[in-house]
Amino acid sequence: MAEAVLKIKNLCVDFLDDHTIVPAVSDLSIDIFPGETVGLVGESGCGKSTTSLAIMRLLDTNNARISKGSIELHGQDLTKLSEKEMQRIRGKEISMIFQEPMTSLNPVYTIGRQLTEGIVLHQGVSQKEAETIAIDMLQKVDIPRPEIMMKSYPFELSGGMRQRVMIAIALSCNPKILIADEPTTALDVTVQAQILDLMNSLRDELQMAVILITHDLGVVAEICKYVYVMYAGQIVETAAIDDLLNDPLHPYTQGLLNSMPDRWQGGDRLYNIPGTVPLPGTEIKGCKFADRCEYCTEKCRQAPPPLVRLDEHRSVRCFRSAGTQ
Repeated sequence: MAEAVLKIKNLCVDFLDDHTIVPAVSDLSIDIFPGETVGLVGESGCGKSTTSLAIMRLLDTNNARISKGSIELHGQDLTKLSEKEMQRIRGKEISMIFQEPMTSLNPVYTIGRQLTEGIVLHQGVSQKEAETIAIDMLQKVDIPRPEIMMKSYPFELSGGMRQRVMIAIALSCNPKILIADEPTTALDVTVQAQILDLMNSLRDELQMAVILITHDLGVVAEICKYVYVMYAGQIVETAAIDDLLNDPLHPYTQGLLNSMPDRWQGGDRLYNIPGTVPLPGTEIKGCKFADRCEYCTEKCRQAPPPLVRLDEHRSVRCFRSAGTQ
């Protein structure tokens, strides 16, 4: 069996608010293998993007910190590296497609300049060679007339084109791991399908691992092999995608699936999970999903359920679903 390219073990991330420690991610563990796409899913505020920033070591150190755990890339713990050492890894070993391409691309620089900057830095080639690599990368992401596109500015591109440029920048140095944070948000359905197909084909071609961060289980079903469901900073269920879709165990996962339009059984309104995700730092004695769960019992409110491993790829954080109630 192939060795995991990235191993996240017991990762904890805290926010610092007026000298108060606010837990944002708690004891998160994930293994990522080459050529594999895993999904990290959950509502806004569950800790998905915070996890991705922690992996990239891009947390704002003025108000956030990794308080526990390790992030091992080929056995090297990224949490112990200096900022200078991380700069050599970002873009080359691990790249990220950020959530909003219009704000992630610099509006005053051409697409060509933004593409070649990382290539020159990480591959040690001349500017002319970097431009050749950049044009080839734009062709790989199906951007027409790449030579002309190199001279364009972000505001001249459509949303779908900007997202393709972001993918080209992220993959320009052939990283081992790609983190895609909501890569199809605000794109129409046709463009969304094209972007997902593109990510699938580039993953297979480059044999890289992909971490897809999204709230949309429909997107996960299209591209992912395994899924990690997050709620209130914790993993509440892990499963192969087919197992998750056919037999969701955690009540939160069941609610997410029931909220999908293509699973709607009809009626006055589309199903939604009652309540909201608790704010980071909210003191909860028992299960963090208890207030929103139709199966909640007194035990759920008295003690936090552990993440119980059911088989090699399946875990659940629920007394009822794990058979421990």
